[in-house]
Amino acid sequence: AKCVQNVCQPGENLVSAGYCMYSSSTILVISVGDGVFGFTLDSAVGEFIMTHERIQIPKSGKIYSFNEGNYDMWTPGLKQYMDSLKTGGKETGTKPYSARYIGSLVGDFH
Repeated sequence: AKCVQNVCQPGENLVSAGYCMYSSSTILVISVGDGVFGFTLDSAVGEFIMTHERIQIPKSGKIYSFNEGNYDMWTPGLKQYMDSLKTGGKETGTKPYSARYIGSLVGDFH
């Protein structure tokens, strides 16, 4: 029971957060309250080396990642927005977004 109390805390008590992603390389992304930093495992020395300083989410992007399996149950406004990402802003001459969905929250966000 104490373990559940330790884990189930309000967000304001959060001290650090991060994730680790294993693929062609192993990446650890972590924040301890003052920025977000990325570290890549250097297997030659067996240590994580900081490779990304002060990571930030861009204000806008070129890729959308959304599970469209429930498209028919979406509200008309959400359908319209998602369709606009796929077609681009023809009236303003903007390009369509690219779709990317791999079913992995960390991979999609990373």
